Amino acid sequence: METNKNLLRFLFIFVLVFNYALIQSSQASETPTISNITPKLIPQGETTIAIIEGTNLNQPISVLGVRGGGVLAFVLNTNPNGSSITVQIITEQNAALRPREFFMRTDNGFEATGTFEVITATAPIINSIYPTTANPG
Repeated sequence: METNKNLLRFLFIFVLVFNYALIQSSQASETPTISNITPKLIPQGETTIAIIEGTNLNQPISVLGVRGGGVLAFVLNTNPNGSSITVQIITEQNAALRPREFFMRTDNGFEATGTFEVITATAPIINSIYPTTANPG
C-alpha cells in the first residue's frame, strides 16, 4: 500500500515537472523579434502606415508603443503566420527629430523592439494642375 502511494506521488510530481517544462519551452519559442521597420524615416506631423517585420509577431500584445514621446502607434493588421504587423504611426507636429524605439510586449512578458527615425516633414509636391488654363478677371 505504501509503495502505491509513493508511486502515485512520483507520477504526480513527474507530470507537474513535465508540464512546467513543456509550458516553458512553448513560451520561449513564442518570443517575438523585430527585424525591420518600413519606412525607416517617419515625417513630423504626419500619419504613416508602417510594416513591422520579424517573427512571432502574432502573439497577444499587452503593451505597444514608441519610446520618446510625441509619437503614437496602433496595430491595424497582424499577419496570421506572425511574420509582420501593419501599424499606423502618428507623429506630432513638434515631435523631436531623432531615432525612436518601437516596442511591443506580449502577454507572457516578452518584448521586441525596432527603430525608426522621426524626420522633418517635407513640403508637398504639386505634380499637375487642372484646368491648365484660366480666363483673366
